[in-house]
This record gives sequence, structure tokens and C-alpha cells, in this order.
Amino acid sequence: MSDSNDLLEKKSRGHRPRWHYFAALAVILLCWSLAAWRYYRIAAVQDALSRDYEISFGEPRPFGMPEALDSAVQRYLVGKRETWKRYNPEIVYGERVRGIFRGSIREMGIYYHEGFRNDLGAALLRFPELKKLEIFENSSHKGDYKLLCESLRRLRNLEELELGGPQINDDAIASLAGHSKLKKLNISYSEFLTPDVLRTLKSLPNLDTLEIGDMYGPGEKEWRSPEVLARFREQLPGVTLKLPQP
Repeated sequence: MSDSNDLLEKKSRGHRPRWHYFAALAVILLCWSLAAWRYYRIAAVQDALSRDYEISFGEPRPFGMPEALDSAVQRYLVGKRETWKRYNPEIVYGERVRGIFRGSIREMGIYYHEGFRNDLGAALLRFPELKKLEIFENSSHKGDYKLLCESLRRLRNLEELELGGPQINDDAIASLAGHSKLKKLNISYSEFLTPDVLRTLKSLPNLDTLEIGDMYGPGEKEWRSPEVLARFREQLPGVTLKLPQP
């Protein structure tokens, strides 16, 4: 009888559900999915730019990434310069690997991009936590700023925005109309932005700081007129203004 009970007990143990194995597998898959998502969304921003390596996603090395691992990744990628097509693989792919260890990315800077594809806005929408964004170029390159600003309008947590580029115009900035969180706006180096953009700026309920940097093209002289400054001061009360000097 004892042998029979032992046999039944062994069979019972053998049929117990292995839920803990499935739970462990689910956790592993979740971690891999999260890592892949973090890698992919940074890659999407880089791939939308003609010059894809001078981009800031926060601290140079994320807090959660060990320094030894970061150094090892960089050494490996430097060794791939001769075999991979990218000019700076240690910067481009290194930032993607770092992205796996980043949590929320609340600040991003894109500098001297030399043109962007129309899917840049969609790539930025993968960062709904973004609070500060800088996109800057100092010469005319391909890029639809209107389409970009339409996406930026949907970044509901965006509080600070800096845009610099010759192609920025009133129509593009109009896509930001009514953004409920935008507090600081800086626009510079445009050849087509005119003081009529004030109509859009008045629709930003939380705007408290506005800087219009150097302007070029036909409207440069108008921007420097005392009348424009007076009009902005009158219609944007309480907003700290910095406009081109007369």
C-alpha cells in the first residue's frame, strides 16, 4: 500500500501546473520587448535624419547602464568602421544600445541635421513623455516643417520647443496653435517667418517666454521695426519677449 501511495504522489507532482516557468518566460519576453521598443524608437529618429549622429537623448551615458558595458560597446563599434557603411557607427548604434537602458526621455536635441524625412514627426510621437525639444539647422535643407509641427502639436507634454531653420514659415508654426502645455518657444534663422505668426502665438494659453532669433530674407527688416515689438508686447501681455533688435 505504501508503494502505491508513493506512486500516486509522484504522479500528482508530475501533473502540477508549471506556472512559474510560464511566468518567468513572460517576464523575459516583456523585458526583451521593452528593450527592442527602446532601441527601435531611437533608431526611428536617427533614420529620419540625413545627418543622424549629432542627436542628444539626455545624459551621455544613462544611469542604468554600467560604464564598463558602455565602454565595451563603444570599442566594439569603433572596430566596425571599416565594414559598416555608417561613418560613425559607435555614435549611431552606441546611442541605440544606450537607449535600451534609458527610462523616460524628457529632453531631446537634434543639431545640424542637414534635412529630415516626413516621418520624423511620427518618430518623435514615440516619445510622449518629451518635455523639451530642440531641432536646429543653419542652412536650407529638405524637410516639411508644417508636417513636423502637426506631430509636435500632438506631444501633449511638450513645454519647451526650439526650432531653427530657413524653411520655417507662418504656416508651419500655425500647426502648433492651441498647444496647451507649450511654455517656451524659440524660433530662429528663418527666411520666411513673418510677424503675422503672432496670430498663432496668441493661441498658446501657457506661453510665457518667446524668443525670435536672427531672421533673414525679405522680412528681416520688418522684424527689427519698433512697431512689431510694440504689437507683440501689446498682444502677448505677461510673455517674456526677445525679438530681433531694431
